[in-house]
Amino acid sequence: MLSRVAESIYWMNRYIERAENVARLIDVNINLTLGEQDLLGKQWMPLVRTTGDHGAFESRYSAPTPNNALNFLLFDEENRNSIISCVKAARENARQIRQAIPIIVWEQLNRFYHLVLETSTQDIESIDTQDFCERVRLASHLISGAEDATSLKDQAWYFGRLGRMLERADYTSRIVDIQYFILLPENVPVGSTLDAVRWSALLRSANGLMLYRRKYGNLEPVTVAEFLLLDPLFSRSTLRCIAEAEDALFHIVNDSHDVAKRIADDPMANVNELWKAVLDMAKLSESMRNTDARSILNSGIHEYIDRIQTELNQIGITIQDDFFTWNKRWSTIQTSDHSTTGAAKKQEQRQRAD
Repeated sequence: MLSRVAESIYWMNRYIERAENVARLIDVNINLTLGEQDLLGKQWMPLVRTTGDHGAFESRYSAPTPNNALNFLLFDEENRNSIISCVKAARENARQIRQAIPIIVWEQLNRFYHLVLETSTQDIESIDTQDFCERVRLASHLISGAEDATSLKDQAWYFGRLGRMLERADYTSRIVDIQYFILLPENVPVGSTLDAVRWSALLRSANGLMLYRRKYGNLEPVTVAEFLLLDPLFSRSTLRCIAEAEDALFHIVNDSHDVAKRIADDPMANVNELWKAVLDMAKLSESMRNTDARSILNSGIHEYIDRIQTELNQIGITIQDDFFTWNKRWSTIQTSDHSTTGAAKKQEQRQRAD
């Protein structure tokens, strides 16, 4: 399939998943504050830092108040990772490849876009934030379900699956990171009723409370970390998402292999390079399977999650280079050197934005 089509499908799914996960971050933080006004600033700034955009926030907002943080994360179009920015980017990617996606997916994404756009016109204080976040999650699920139910399970579907799973793996780890910072600032074991409510809110943010209860029973920091990061069966655990992304990438590389061989005489067309991201992802999942939550907590959960996110970012760069940027170079060689114009410029802008 065309590189630009694959790239648009990949990023469309990443942006939709990112919007859903920002909504999850906000929802769990609202539940965790529980009206503690003296801690609101302290608990909202770590949430902004989790998205990696704290520099942009600090340059435009005077204080990390709940309203400022919510506006930044929900409707600030200058914030590349706000929900409105993600939904607009997803829709633009979908618009460019309408012929390659099912009609129902386009229709659901349009409804999602108008939901966010209409809500963004309201005053931030008048919005029922938790209800809006729930509607964002539902819209994301409807798009994902429509894709699964109406798409051919071909390369296009696997590129979409790859983007969604990589994004989900990254944000599940971010949710764990920020909430462990809040709940265990000194690595103190859970004990009070209030603690139990907060740990429950964290699990609910990943739709995992009932599944956790079924498997572990009582709420404990160690088992919560194990469930959200290392469980091989829970659909939103970081390990499970990486495994599913690895499977999608394996199918993509197998389908790409013959095409790559036909142009292997070109020095940039190293077939072995197509497997680099697969191997990197396999190494990451294997290392996670060979660790346990207690050792992670003892050595520092933030440091462990930071390493995972660094590796996931590197895998994303490798995917960009192998499947999108490389094809751009090949097409440029065949025509003329206009790599900074048109579609190439849009591609470079997306790379810089992510």
